Parts: sequence; C-alpha cells; structure tokens
Amino acid sequence: MSLNPTTPLRAAGDMETWELMQTVIPRGEAERIATLMGYSPDYVRRWLRPRESDDDMEAARRDPVTNLLMLFDALRARKLPEMITLIMDYINSDLASGSQVEGKPSAMSAAQAESELRAAATRFSEIADMLARGEPK
Repeated sequence: MSLNPTTPLRAAGDMETWELMQTVIPRGEAERIATLMGYSPDYVRRWLRPRESDDDMEAARRDPVTNLLMLFDALRARKLPEMITLIMDYINSDLASGSQVEGKPSAMSAAQAESELRAAATRFSEIADMLARGEPK
C-alpha cells in the first residue's frame, strides 16, 4: 500500500475527513481505536460525524487526518513542501518495515506503537498550531 495524498479516494467530489474516518474505522471499532490512541471513545466517534458549525475551530475536535493536512498546509505556507515528502516517506517506510498488516509481524510491541502514535499525534498538532500562529519552530 502506498500513500499518495494527490490521488483522490473517489472520482467525483471531495471526501471530507469525517467520511474518510468512517471508512477507515469500521463500525464498532471506535472504542478499541480510542484505547490504543489514549483517547476517549466519544472523542474518536466525533471524528466519524460531520462537523457542526460551532466546532470548526475547536482544536480538540480535529481528527488525525485534519491535523496532518493542517501541518501540510502550514509547511506549504512556510515554503517547505519538501518536508511533506519527508513525512510521507516516513509513513511509507513505517508501513513497509513492520506494520502488522496481512499477517506480517509488527516491528514493535503494541505498547511501543501506542506510545509512538500518541507522541506523533501530539507533535503534529503542536507543530501545526505553531505554524498556523506564525511562530518559528
């Protein structure tokens, strides 16, 4: 599986991130995903619903995809698009090196994966917010 952010997931129209999250988090899995990520099940379930007008600006409401896309936008705004490629290479490398997909053993324990996922999500949010405010790294 290769991640390519320029390839649309569907031919017609734009897919909202909540629609993507509905696709990638199967019904009944929000609680388990939440546990693995260190979030409440309700928090993860909010990712699966359309945004309401009053929570567009709520940083705590943003799903991981939205945070990553905000980071990409911030990198483009700061004229650092090559860093997007670096992030995508990192993600693809992780997928290739040991994700427990299709019966392949994981390169790290579940606890290590959970810890690294939490740290990465937090760091992406911090960087995106910092760049959005125009602060230097």
